[in-house]
Amino acid sequence: MRADVIKKMEGLPYDQAWELFLKNAGENVINSEPGITRLAKQIAEECAGVPLALITVGKVVSAKRSIEAWNDVLKQLKKSHLPKVTGMKERDPMLAAFKLSYDNLEDDNMRARLLCCSLWPEDFEIHKDELIQCWIGLGLIDEFDSINEAFDRGHSHIETLASASLLELIDEETTIMVKMHDVIRDMALWISSDCGSNQHKWIVVAHAGLRQLEQKNEEWQVVERASFMHNELTCLPGQTATFPKLSVLMLQQNIFLHLIPKSFFRSLPVLTFLDLSYTMIRELPREIIMLSELQHLNLNFTPIEALRIELSNLAKLKYLLLEGTHSLVQVPMGTIFNLPLLKLLNLYKSKYSNLDELERCQGCRKNIGITLHSMTDLERLGSLSQLSSWKLQLQNMRGLAYSSQLFENIMSSHNTRQDLERLEIANVLTSGELIIARSNKDSTDGLESLRYMALINVYWQKITWKAVKPQTVFPNLHELTIDNCKILRNITWVLQLPNLSVLTVSNCGEMEELISCVESFANSSVGLRLLTLVGLPKLNCISRQPLNFPYLEWMHVISCHKLRKLSFGAEICQNKLKSIVGEVDWWENTQWEDVNDKNSLDVYFKSDWFMEALESTVTITYAEQAMESMQAMESTSTITDAELALKSTSSITYAEQAMESTSTITDAEQDWFTHVLKSTSSITYAEQAMESMPMMESTSTITDEDWFMQALKSSSNITYDSK
Repeated sequence: MRADVIKKMEGLPYDQAWELFLKNAGENVINSEPGITRLAKQIAEECAGVPLALITVGKVVSAKRSIEAWNDVLKQLKKSHLPKVTGMKERDPMLAAFKLSYDNLEDDNMRARLLCCSLWPEDFEIHKDELIQCWIGLGLIDEFDSINEAFDRGHSHIETLASASLLELIDEETTIMVKMHDVIRDMALWISSDCGSNQHKWIVVAHAGLRQLEQKNEEWQVVERASFMHNELTCLPGQTATFPKLSVLMLQQNIFLHLIPKSFFRSLPVLTFLDLSYTMIRELPREIIMLSELQHLNLNFTPIEALRIELSNLAKLKYLLLEGTHSLVQVPMGTIFNLPLLKLLNLYKSKYSNLDELERCQGCRKNIGITLHSMTDLERLGSLSQLSSWKLQLQNMRGLAYSSQLFENIMSSHNTRQDLERLEIANVLTSGELIIARSNKDSTDGLESLRYMALINVYWQKITWKAVKPQTVFPNLHELTIDNCKILRNITWVLQLPNLSVLTVSNCGEMEELISCVESFANSSVGLRLLTLVGLPKLNCISRQPLNFPYLEWMHVISCHKLRKLSFGAEICQNKLKSIVGEVDWWENTQWEDVNDKNSLDVYFKSDWFMEALESTVTITYAEQAMESMQAMESTSTITDAELALKSTSSITYAEQAMESTSTITDAEQDWFTHVLKSTSSITYAEQAMESMPMMESTSTITDEDWFMQALKSSSNITYDSK
């Protein structure tokens, strides 16, 4: 058990325990009358001084105002003798506290959302979007007009569970992960098994090195949900009995799973939820037609090449996820538009983008993610009123006369603009200046829903604004990535983005300063939490004028050798600063007007040691192969872009000791590297490496110990964003 968990479970002395309970329960509530004060002390004693229990129970009773309600809480705690929950004593204060918090959730749907988290491995960091998508697919978030609304609601539910101490928000740069405490997970699995009376109702064997399924027939007869995610399955059983009650099957992240036998789908008469993401499935058997109850099918980041026409018979299918399907080229006409209940079709970064098929979609309005390659298709997308654009990638755009056409088209189309949450513009060779203007002078609407934007490999020297302000166009932009924009000189306009929190700028060879002309703006305060600067050889300053970074928590500076002066002093460490990551030589040679500033910030500096460790390790063959693949795809003479996927990470601590004490790649490093990829805010190149994996895996050199590829595939945040 980790040291931080042990510390939370150790009992505090009485005075400290009472103070912690008082803080969370509310002193004004406890002292409102003598009877409540007496009960409060008894309740605190039931927590046995365990901090997590005191916090959890304190939050529950903080909403109670009557003696009767406090007395009821005390009775619930005393009767919480949950027998034989895995690894727990019969009378455990933490278990009793969490059961109380669980019982006091607002409704059964919220309790079901919590139980769902136990399908992930023990002590696992779950990507928020993956969890929310699961809730949506299970019908635990329903009746929404747009997918943005559903995800917003999902984030609200996560915060509700976190405030009840039932989920833990992982405090990292991008705050995109949550974790379920092991004790809560044990409790959730116990509740899901009808309080222990039906141990096979939910079968969860996740991240256990499982190579084949060997469940007994009597177990399959009663199982309702099965999670075998993050294992090493290569194929599914061929001859199987019917699984009459199995409605949820989670097989994601089985990176060697390549075969689904024809008979397998015949055995799943009531399956509603199937997750095959991050597997090596290239095709689905025709027998998918047998999944007549299926509502959610996730094939994200698989090498699937074609969809079966039989898919069109799945009349109840609501969510079809095909993001990152770089090999998908064949979808028979009618496969998609004949799905009457389809709500979400995610083809973002997929090779398939046939608007002829999507144009004929009928029924409810469909939320889509899509990648387009021509101005004709972009204009056409804007005219399709039955489609609501959620994620949009514009790549290698044909028919682009001038750069400003892209934003002119997006801004002028209400259908494209209103729900767009993610926008990536990549490989635009039209050079010059990008002018962002309002095409409809009568409209003041911007991209209200846009939270994530990336500009990658575009040849714009500057971005200017005509008769419109950045805060009007991008009022809610949260994360901005600018990569490989070779001639871009500065991005001064980001000062006007009111909600920008994460900024990544990389491989912009001509950029000498990030922000210029600060005095022309009333606000010289930047709301960034995370600033990443990578591969900027000419960058000599962030800004020539002082800037305030009152919210900055993390800063990464890699391969910016001319950046000697930072635009802030030691006062930044008085706010929220947690770390500055960079090369030791760079940090030692930074210049300060006041040497005390550097001394004050030294404690926050962490060296960028991971690449050095890779370079000095003899077992990096596959890492090198992956980097070479990225290099080939990017057609560059360096591996700067590949390094970015490794270097722009938010965590460098998990395997630090392991790396320092060994010259080989250990299990600890594998787990750490997977975490690194998940938590990065710029994983574009890792995703591109995935495209080459099928080819790489066909060679005789690929083994089960190829952890680098496994880590790449294990990433659940495989795009440039934090979502």
